[in-house]
Amino acid sequence: MKTIVDALVQVGLVVGISYLIYLVSKRRVKGFMTWIGLKLPNNPTQRKKILMLLGISIGLAGLPIGLLLMAGESGDLNMAYESVRGDHPVWLALIFKSMIQTALSEEILFRGLFAKRLINWLGYKKGNLIQALVFGLIHSFAILTYGWSLGVILVLMIGITAYFYGYIMECLAKGSIFYGWLIHGLTNLMAFTLFYLIQ
Repeated sequence: MKTIVDALVQVGLVVGISYLIYLVSKRRVKGFMTWIGLKLPNNPTQRKKILMLLGISIGLAGLPIGLLLMAGESGDLNMAYESVRGDHPVWLALIFKSMIQTALSEEILFRGLFAKRLINWLGYKKGNLIQALVFGLIHSFAILTYGWSLGVILVLMIGITAYFYGYIMECLAKGSIFYGWLIHGLTNLMAFTLFYLIQ
């Protein structure tokens, strides 16, 4: 139950901060959900491409997980596991941890708020690249946790993945963070579940 409450509080804080920024910058109440990308994508011609990308990204998510497990390192995954241990049912805690607390919060903050503003200001290529670099660098604690070689690989993969999520949002989903959130959440769910099962 704690994981569910933590997830909802974290998303509430991210949405609340984003809403305050919206009110200050736009000085109106209407249009926030579209501004932040919390809308269903209305682009049926891209669904097949997005589903294919979903399959590829879930497959690619196995690479860093495999690297961590082969190296005998699992700090992030262990942290996720520890945060849901004791929650019952565990499957519900894993879903909330991966889909809501981690993926939805990060997609709202990084793609919905940060990337959209950068892309509007600097254009798609520069804005998406900067948000991906920042997202990767924020995860640079992986270098401290896993050492330089594995840590740098993970930070690069996370940055590339962030660029990919920005591409989906801007180029395929007409500004919606929905598909990026879905892919992000499912890859997190896969990672957290695999680690939970091998513990």
